[in-house]
Amino acid sequence: MKNIVKIIALSLLFAFNLACSNDDDGPGNNQNLEAGFVEISPGGTRASQMIIFGEPGTTSEITIPLFFNGALNPTDLIVEYQVVDMGGVSASEILTATSGTAIIPAGTRIGDFPITIRPDATSGFSNFDVVLTSVSGRPDVQLGLVDGSRNLVHSINACSTNVLASYTGQAAVPSLNLGDETFSPFTANLTQVGDNMWTIDSAWGPDFVAEITATPGFSGQFLYPTTLTLDFATQQVTLSSDGGFFTGGTGTYDRCTNTFTYQLTQALFMGTFTVDVVLTPMQ
Repeated sequence: MKNIVKIIALSLLFAFNLACSNDDDGPGNNQNLEAGFVEISPGGTRASQMIIFGEPGTTSEITIPLFFNGALNPTDLIVEYQVVDMGGVSASEILTATSGTAIIPAGTRIGDFPITIRPDATSGFSNFDVVLTSVSGRPDVQLGLVDGSRNLVHSINACSTNVLASYTGQAAVPSLNLGDETFSPFTANLTQVGDNMWTIDSAWGPDFVAEITATPGFSGQFLYPTTLTLDFATQQVTLSSDGGFFTGGTGTYDRCTNTFTYQLTQALFMGTFTVDVVLTPMQ
């Protein structure tokens, strides 16, 4: 009888060990090492960048990185992408192509693909997204994760110098506590007179003197004509006049908003206050 009990106990122990051994060979140890997902760069953060084009020494190609998040990549992964307009001029006017494919080569987990600027794209502003749309090569690889936590979009602001013939101007004199509500918006007309030079018919607006002195009779007088010079490399601007009451100024140009911001000095009024002016594209 004791032998029978021992045999039963040993049988149960063997069955228990066998079950544990089978558990050790379960899903955790049978993972598909070739499965995974593709994203734009690892980490899940949406990428964005600004590029400058259409000027000497500036960008002609953007490289977008791809990443396969998985242990093994035995075959090429083919990733398709699409460019989606988000603002400004259409990306089709800036880029050589607005869709295409990229490869993450077998044996690696990293790839990239170029977005190329058209050689005849010389001016303008375009905001667009490059969006991954599909991946093929193996059925066990997908784009991103179902919870949307991985990045499939790369945002680009493509900017170039594009000086217009007319802008809306707004003056202010902060040192005298005279904000832009004190002065009427005005139209600034720019005429190109050189590769990087434009004349402005009125740098602070035709009604500036009338409004700061509360003397309507001065409307259209003391216009502050000037010549604006733009340094393409630094985007700094210099304003020069013929001396006298109008002593010039300095400022900056923003390619991506096509906006001039400058500060004028003057000798028309007693005191040394300066005038801040912003020129924005006319709506």
